[in-house]
Amino acid sequence: MTKLRFTQAIFLSLIIGLFTIGGTNASFVDTETSTNNSISAGSIDFALVGNANSSGIVPGFNETKNIKITKEGTLDFKYKVDLAITGGDSTFCNALLITLPSGQPLTISGTDTNVPVNISFGGGVGDQENKTCNFNLVFKAWQLNSDGTWGLTATETVDNTITSGVWDVTPPTSTITYPFNSNGDNMVQYTYIWNGKVEGTAHDDLSGVDHVELSISRTLLGLYLDKYNNWVNGTETGTRVLATPTSADWSTWSYSFHNQPPLGRFRIIAHAVDKAGNVENSAVIEFDNQAMPDPSLNTIVSVDRHYYSFTVENISDFSALSYSVIYDTDSAPKGFIGSVNLNNQSEYKNENILLGSESSGGGIAFDQNVNNIRITITLTRPDGTTLILEKTDN
Repeated sequence: MTKLRFTQAIFLSLIIGLFTIGGTNASFVDTETSTNNSISAGSIDFALVGNANSSGIVPGFNETKNIKITKEGTLDFKYKVDLAITGGDSTFCNALLITLPSGQPLTISGTDTNVPVNISFGGGVGDQENKTCNFNLVFKAWQLNSDGTWGLTATETVDNTITSGVWDVTPPTSTITYPFNSNGDNMVQYTYIWNGKVEGTAHDDLSGVDHVELSISRTLLGLYLDKYNNWVNGTETGTRVLATPTSADWSTWSYSFHNQPPLGRFRIIAHAVDKAGNVENSAVIEFDNQAMPDPSLNTIVSVDRHYYSFTVENISDFSALSYSVIYDTDSAPKGFIGSVNLNNQSEYKNENILLGSESSGGGIAFDQNVNNIRITITLTRPDGTTLILEKTDN
């Protein structure tokens, strides 16, 4: 801080010379004094509050710190900020990007001003873990009508320390659990009328999973699904969609098409990305999405006609199934009924149904002369519409 204060008294003397008139000489002297005059110089002074310290940073770190300038002198001033590395690991210091305010020099015309200092760390090369970088932020100020080389000036310094932590360099893992379990062999499988939903898991022991990206392509056409749900000419690395977490830590995730996917061959690649930026390479499935064949009903009657089995296939579009079986015996018609809720399954089996009765003690009485076995299957869709299948075994 530089201050200047002085007082100057001004003494005024007026001397009027001799005037000569008609040979007569006359003269006079008069003195006046002005008092209580002063000239006061202003001052430049300021204080700094805050610092740019950070600890345990890892690659991807990006943060802006504010250093507050508080004007403590009487004059507004211009200032600039310079960076000076004072110690620590030089490789780590070089890997830091410290961005100071642009447009310097700047002007202080109020009392408090925040000066932003941005620090980012991309990782650099070599061993950057558990390292330290020390640096000063040097604030130099000068009076407004100066270029900084003369006049009133002031300088303040902020000491700063940044340390790095330990970070994750191991990629996470993921699996695709629907429509198929990813088993690493990339074998082509098939499904009927795929609903466009993808489900899976992801895991990372160190930094944790940040997100899961999916590459979904129609392999025979070379088209990729983009984030707008359009099929475009793209690439596996450049055209991806983002899954949605179904658990807070991304241990489970899902993705759903906006519309019913077309038929054809699909390849889905899941890329789990952890919070350190490591990208998995990657869970893969490939399958053919085929048109669903019509539901079919198959029945089997045991050779001794004591047991009956039936299977209904291609029923993944239906939500419920009920059945009724009636058959003739040598005494009277008999039968049984049942129903079951379906869970996106492609078939339902009911095997070795006794054609007879069983006592509480475990004794079995088979119906005699079983013939003309008639089964009726009612399949119900989610919208309530139904489809009926029937078959008779004589």
